[in-house]
Amino acid sequence: MIIPYQALADPTRYFYLIKIPGLLPHYGEEYRFKKEERKKVRDHKEFYTAFIQEALNTQARSIFYEQAFVYILHIFPDTIPRDYDNRGRKYIFDALRANRVLHTDSWMHLQVFESGALKPGNSHTHVLIGDQKDTLEIIQFVQQFHISTVMQ
Repeated sequence: MIIPYQALADPTRYFYLIKIPGLLPHYGEEYRFKKEERKKVRDHKEFYTAFIQEALNTQARSIFYEQAFVYILHIFPDTIPRDYDNRGRKYIFDALRANRVLHTDSWMHLQVFESGALKPGNSHTHVLIGDQKDTLEIIQFVQQFHISTVMQ
């Protein structure tokens, strides 16, 4: 599911929210050369690329950011400690590139922010995508409005 938000100071500008079921899978760079891991990586890439493509197909306008800001909100089902660096955000960036939302995921064209929230028994991931010009407004939106509605 993708939701366009017009919650920015400039009413002609949008950012988008993609709701993805479950937590992002683990991604270990060091394992990518093992045969069984390569299949998992391929399967994850295919899933996220198709999921994001399906969500984008519901939009009337095409979405593309030369200078993008991506906020990944991990909704955890419990309080078990988890490291952000073990979550497979690579799959999200690859899917956004494959679907031509991002030109590249190079540091020169992409800013990234991650946070987590707790919703017992209901793990999922929210990906918010916007222009880098709107970074602060998107972060404020998530912190002030979005997290409280996710918890309901």
